[in-house]
Amino acid sequence: PVVLSFDVILNGCIPVVLSFDTPRLPGGKSWFLPENQPGDHASVWETYPFAKGQYGGNQDFEVDYESFVVQIPLKDETINMSSMMQTMEAILSNKEELRRRQRNMMDCALSFTYGMGPDAHRYNDAFSHILAALYHYQHEILPTYDPPKARRQKLGQVVAA
Repeated sequence: PVVLSFDVILNGCIPVVLSFDTPRLPGGKSWFLPENQPGDHASVWETYPFAKGQYGGNQDFEVDYESFVVQIPLKDETINMSSMMQTMEAILSNKEELRRRQRNMMDCALSFTYGMGPDAHRYNDAFSHILAALYHYQHEILPTYDPPKARRQKLGQVVAA
């Protein structure tokens, strides 16, 4: 579903997704599948790259998918077609809302391409986002990471009892 979303965005179409509440997962929402049991990992935050909130609030390198994606809420894994049609018709009939979503989508579309040409460095493309993710990982995640005790022992580190 994620790759299809990128194709949709790069072709100028607004993605429409089925939305499941996943309160135990980061972001509290999944556009992939419902959370059937603890340990299911399919939240928007975990499955869509550069999602808002992944990089500690650095808005230059985050994509606010919710600002343009049309979400059809699902309860009990049942698709309510009339609700889906009403949601889509409401957006299509509100030209201002439709334009807002299109602008927001255009603002982040470069995040899914690799720049080419002499001015490629002027825009934050997919490569820039990957570098930002690595920087965030190295400076924010890695310093606070504490490998499990068994792994520290395997690595030959002294483990305090």
